[in-house]
Amino acid sequence: MIDTSDITAEILSRLAKLKPILNHFPGNLPDFPNPWDINCGWCEEWAIMAEERYGGEMIWLDQIDESYFDFGHAVLRLNGKLYDSQHPNGVASPNDLDLVNRISREEFLQRKNQFDKNF
Repeated sequence: MIDTSDITAEILSRLAKLKPILNHFPGNLPDFPNPWDINCGWCEEWAIMAEERYGGEMIWLDQIDESYFDFGHAVLRLNGKLYDSQHPNGVASPNDLDLVNRISREEFLQRKNQFDKNF
């Protein structure tokens, strides 16, 4: 089993340095950046880095099935699993991805905060 958290951390570090000039995120959000932000604009860079480090292949969801065309999301496909910044241990199906389930930034942060409080 792989854990791609290192790729997410690396890109989050880069985004944090860019924060002052990234004006497409409203209101200079205090919790920016986070894995949700990577999936909404930096997923291709994430998937390419993951492919270089772990193997597998960077693939767009619509290459898996045309019904995912509207998502425009890149993932790492490796050993039958799909990985992105919110799923460091992979999922079995595109339908298991938060992005496909349209989990909002607010929902993601609430879930993350609940998880963080438990540990």
